[in-house]
Amino acid sequence: MSNVIDPVYFKALAERDPESLCKNALCSYDNEERSYTLSVWDEDFVVKPLESKILKISDSEYNVDILLGLTIIYYLLYSNDFRITGEWISEKDIPGGTTFFTGPHTIPTGLIDKKFPIIADFNSRCERLSGKRVDMGDAAYSFKILPRVPVAIIYWKGDDEYPVQSKLLYDRSITKHLTPDIIFGMAVEVCRKFAL
Repeated sequence: MSNVIDPVYFKALAERDPESLCKNALCSYDNEERSYTLSVWDEDFVVKPLESKILKISDSEYNVDILLGLTIIYYLLYSNDFRITGEWISEKDIPGGTTFFTGPHTIPTGLIDKKFPIIADFNSRCERLSGKRVDMGDAAYSFKILPRVPVAIIYWKGDDEYPVQSKLLYDRSITKHLTPDIIFGMAVEVCRKFAL
């Protein structure tokens, strides 16, 4: 995985001050190993800048996908000490989002719709992934994808006229931490993992 992430990211990470980075990203640093540990959707990942590696602690053989890897390293590099606002927005509300999140950058929520045609199954999947109920749609849950980046998945039941539909929402503060291309990569990973 790491050989497809530009080494410049790992080099930049190695040059950062661990104390301020950990404060911003809400992660931890091991001085001896010179590595960061970050929680990503309730799973811990270790980032080793000097070795250009990102490893999943529970499974060292796990192949970290390029989109997940870039999300992790970008978040470490550029997150800020900025509180979650509690205000949900869609990708279209992100500056530039109306034009960016179209065509090849459309969020693939169809993966969720296809996998969970029944609301009870959607709810069960959310609960297994430690989701917290929020009051939107026919069902909705929020997830802490990164320490400062919650994401909500909203679900609408299908009927004779309309198919099942789901949508991802983001806390308004997401723009303080991630750019649209990284948000897209993260959203793809959320849809993929949810639909496994």
